Amino acid sequence: MNNIILLPIDLPKLELNRDKTLEYFDARKERHQDWNWVNFKKTNQPIDPELLKLFPDLDEKLRAIPLLDYDNGGHFDFREQFVNNKPHQDPIAKTLAPSNLGPTAYKNLVMRDVLETFYVLPNSTNPDIVQYDTRPKEELNPVFPILPFGPVAPVAP
Repeated sequence: MNNIILLPIDLPKLELNRDKTLEYFDARKERHQDWNWVNFKKTNQPIDPELLKLFPDLDEKLRAIPLLDYDNGGHFDFREQFVNNKPHQDPIAKTLAPSNLGPTAYKNLVMRDVLETFYVLPNSTNPDIVQYDTRPKEELNPVFPILPFGPVAPVAP
């Protein structure tokens, strides 16, 4: 178990119309650190009803995520990274999971435009990663997951 760094889960495919998603996002986005983002389901609150008008089955599909107290602890957001971020470990990640095994977050790559930006770092070769490691990415042994994206396939390094 300690060698698992990413574990895709089998859930119903989340089909979001690109144009509708971008229109919703662009009308509501706020800057947060290195991201533009829209928090569309805050903890202890329902999903934004305006988003459910666009995607009526979104609530049902998000409720299928395992190991999540959806109503009391789940929050969901759309994010758009606008700064080329250095390899890092999110400081909050260690506080969100009861053990080193996680999960600390679920990710669904909706647009998948810049696939080489999504990678994970194995703890075995990066035991001391902290917020913003300054080594070149290649020295960190990044793993570029091959995920079932549909018509667009990820590009390996």
